[in-house]
Amino acid sequence: MPWRRLQGISFGIYSAEELKKLSVKSITNPRYLDSLGNPSANGLYDLALGPADSKEVCFTCVQDFSNCSGHLGHIELPLTVYNPLLFDFLEENADPSASEIQEELEQYTTEIVQNKLLGSQGAHVQSHSCGWTVDVPSSEP
Repeated sequence: MPWRRLQGISFGIYSAEELKKLSVKSITNPRYLDSLGNPSANGLYDLALGPADSKEVCFTCVQDFSNCSGHLGHIELPLTVYNPLLFDFLEENADPSASEIQEELEQYTTEIVQNKLLGSQGAHVQSHSCGWTVDVPSSEP
């Protein structure tokens, strides 16, 4: 194969709808292994996402550990989560109305938490000076 010089590269961000279309599995089970140590259905180690070791076969592409590159899954969250890796970029490139948008987002999030629109999950959301945290109790032993 002859040597070629890279002509260009571009990066983008998938929308929530695009990610769901690419996803092969919705992760809904907080337990990643069952009582026998096998991957749980709809958990983080679900075999539809790819085999975790050389003894398993992918449920999506029916390839072994060496040949399956893995598949995307998604987790539905009760609140919008922003990628912290983009914060500096957004701050540097944001227009003056960005602070107004941030204030609106904080007010909306506070309203959701205070009105307990999240049900029992709202009890685990706390406001801090650096942002919001969500404490999710683990069901893993």
